Order: sequence, then structure tokens, then C-alpha cells
Amino acid sequence: MSVSQMQQGWPFDHGLANVPPAVRFNRPPLATRMPPRGIDRATQDKNGNTYGEQSRERPSHKVQPPAGIAIGMIEINTFFPNWVTLPRVAMRAVHGGWGSLDLARAQLCPQGLLDDKAKFDTSRSRIQHQLRTGAKMYHGWTAHFNGEKVLRKPHEEVFGHTSLKEVYDQVSRANWPTGADRLLLTQYFEFAAANEGLDLDTSHINWIVQVNGWTHPVVNQQTHDNEGLVRFKTSLA
Repeated sequence: MSVSQMQQGWPFDHGLANVPPAVRFNRPPLATRMPPRGIDRATQDKNGNTYGEQSRERPSHKVQPPAGIAIGMIEINTFFPNWVTLPRVAMRAVHGGWGSLDLARAQLCPQGLLDDKAKFDTSRSRIQHQLRTGAKMYHGWTAHFNGEKVLRKPHEEVFGHTSLKEVYDQVSRANWPTGADRLLLTQYFEFAAANEGLDLDTSHINWIVQVNGWTHPVVNQQTHDNEGLVRFKTSLA
């Protein structure tokens, strides 16, 4: 998927605002085989990316997000913090009241690094740049050339897949989202952790939904993001 599709709202706010009734997937026959792993693999940019430097220890921003599901900001910060480099996610964070201080804390807390001042300062500085750049690109990044204002088109990204185990192994199970912050993304990882022998990756997410007969929760994005921030701050108090 390209950044232009991400800017249109897919998938980070698809199905969140003005969401239709929940859709239940029919459970497939037990003989249904798991599809093969995704061929396209997500990679880290060696020299940063259009939106700013990433956290090299975490999954690339190029990991293909699952389509059409509610993904909470707590889940993004826990499992895929580099998605904040994407313009749509950067703007969603701002609209949801999440500042660079909140995002830095939410990204370091799941890894038990909240008290590491050096990492915190680096993380917050990086996120400040990501939010500024993402906002500019989301609204149309302008630059001056020979005295004239010109529009720079967003960089087209190619998204790929990654092992679910490689993602969830980076976060202690005790720090996974719970309660109202535990949406389908977290449940994917719970299923993958309970079935490590299947060697699941992000291309298997629709299959996981079908096998479990899960429904898509009805969630208002901004309300959930606002309340998620309150819950997170309360947890740190």
C-alpha cells in the first residue's frame, strides 16, 4: 500500500469513525489450511526515511498494517512505534491529544526503558521531528524553489510483512495492552504466541480472524485515543 492510501485513512482509522455494524467472519472448515507466509518482507531504511529517523530496535514503519480493523494508539506504541512516522498516524496522534512526551513514554514503557534518560531524550527528539514532518506531508508539504512555493508529493512506500514472533518478543507479555486497550491487534499476538509452531507473520492476520471467528469491535477513534491517553497517564501516576 502507498502513502497516498494511508493518507486517505486506510487502515489506521478505517472502520473507527462512522463504523458500520460489526462484521462476523464465518468460521472456516477445520480442514482449512494456513496460507503460506507473505513473500514481501518489510525492511528498515538504512539512511532513515522521508518522515524522519526511526527506532532501529523496533519493527520497520514499512510493516503492512492489517486492513479494516480498529488499532489503538496504545497498541501502535507497544508493537509498532515506527508507524508514528507515517503522516496519517502522526496526525491521528496529534488529534488524539498525544504529544511527543506521551508518545516517547508510551513507546519506552512496554520495553521497561522509561527510566533510561538517554533513550527517552533521543526518543522524544525523534518523535518531535516525526510529528512535524508527518503533519506537513499529510496536509501537503510545501517548499520554496526559486522564490515560488511548490508542493512536494509524498514518498511512495512499499509495505511488506514481518514475523509476529519477532514483533511480540520485543515486549514483555506483562506489558501488552489490556482492558479497553486490548483490541484485535493484541489478540493476534496472543494467538501467535500460543501457536508459535505455526510461524505466523503479518500476512496471516485475516486467517487468524477467520479461524477464531472474531468480530471487529465498534470503536470511535478519537474518543478511544483520548481515553487511552488518560488510561496511560493514570497507569504512570
